[in-house]
Amino acid sequence: MTTFVALLIATIVLSLFYIFFPSFYPRIPIEGQTLSEQLLIFTRTIDGAHNTFPSGHVTFAWLLALCMSQTMSAKKFTWLTPTYIAWAILISVSTLVLKQHYIFDVLSGIALAIICYFCAKNLKLTKTINLPIARPN
Repeated sequence: MTTFVALLIATIVLSLFYIFFPSFYPRIPIEGQTLSEQLLIFTRTIDGAHNTFPSGHVTFAWLLALCMSQTMSAKKFTWLTPTYIAWAILISVSTLVLKQHYIFDVLSGIALAIICYFCAKNLKLTKTINLPIARPN
């Protein structure tokens, strides 16, 4: 439940930033001769350049890394938490390498993830959801 609430808070905050404070990253044209260039062009047509601050990709990657590192599985398998963190680092670096974000966008995405995680965690959402179990006749 903490993960869900943290993701919901992050989505709302990111949407407000993108609507009320749109920021742009100037994109250099790409020729599209290789497969990776064609994929990047396709990605850019789907994801506009007006939503760069803070980075949503970075926010969600770090938020999931934080939340998943607190699971029972991560405590049982010690290699999971470093894997989640490595994944979040790679996503953060890739947004810079692909020239989708400035370093400040990435740092603010990490900060937003941490803030959303601790806000959701402090809400003390300990109530479980009981779903009815279908019983065979």
